[in-house]
Amino acid sequence: MKLNEKVAKYSECMEEIKRRVEVVEALLSKSFTTPYAVTNAEFACIQVRKILELLALSSVVANKNELERVQASLERLWNAKDISKTLYSINPNYYPQPIFLEGFNGDPNNTRTRPVKAGYLTRDDFLNIYSRCGGLLHAQNPFAKKKEFLETYNAAGSWVIKIKKLLNQHIVNLVDETTMIMVLMNFDYKDKVSIGAYKAQ
Repeated sequence: MKLNEKVAKYSECMEEIKRRVEVVEALLSKSFTTPYAVTNAEFACIQVRKILELLALSSVVANKNELERVQASLERLWNAKDISKTLYSINPNYYPQPIFLEGFNGDPNNTRTRPVKAGYLTRDDFLNIYSRCGGLLHAQNPFAKKKEFLETYNAAGSWVIKIKKLLNQHIVNLVDETTMIMVLMNFDYKDKVSIGAYKAQ
């Protein structure tokens, strides 16, 4: 896959993440709702889980050529935990790196960046939240401990904040370590995601 194709596919994943974040925020702000608190929690969890899966799949896109060397059938990859583990084995720096852009003028070579150090979705957060959301997506066993629907619904707001802080301005280093993808999500605006590939500094 050529670099410009990777950038286009990565952008598609980010656009879908942006739309799904809007859906979760609308649900949490009660702009829309279902008639039942449990289904509100389930709906929020479905969206968050899909956001995390898209985050993992976007990393597959960014590292597709290298991943194909260790994964016979890329199309069978769907579980975010498995994707994360496989990606880490070929590119320990696959996970998005949240940044602040200072004085961005369209040219990253003339733009100061500094890393975001806290408050974003870490790789450990990713794995924990993915599992927690999955736990709510099956019917309640009447003999098992009651699922914590309300607690999970309330936690979804903090999860979305972490996701936005991770992705709002971020870079992804490709496995060749000479190229990076820089992304501006524009979460607070209706603008489309801005994305480009540049030589790593």
